Amino acid sequence: MALSAPRDNRAVATALMVVALVSLSACQVGPDELFTVVNGTEDTVVVTWNGHMYATLPPGEQKQIGLPGDCDSVPPPVARLSATSDKGERYDYPGPVCNGRTWRVGPTVSPSPR
Repeated sequence: MALSAPRDNRAVATALMVVALVSLSACQVGPDELFTVVNGTEDTVVVTWNGHMYATLPPGEQKQIGLPGDCDSVPPPVARLSATSDKGERYDYPGPVCNGRTWRVGPTVSPSPR
């Protein structure tokens, strides 16, 4: 009987690990649940959201945020996003800020369609 105790502990530990992994994977947020800003320029940009600094992004970097609500069923809040590069170039986001959309900051790129 003394030999079965370690096996029982391993079985319990294995079961707990499986439950923890399943729980963690279920809590992951998918790309459709986030609004993403990507710096598509060759310069660092400072992104402002309604006049407040939101992020400083080096070239190729991104920042994501989960927004409340769904733009398909609830009108999105008014949001003004702009990015200014180290060289003083300004880029303005033209669309509504909604989960599942991506804004690629830069001169020739645009927000992703929904």
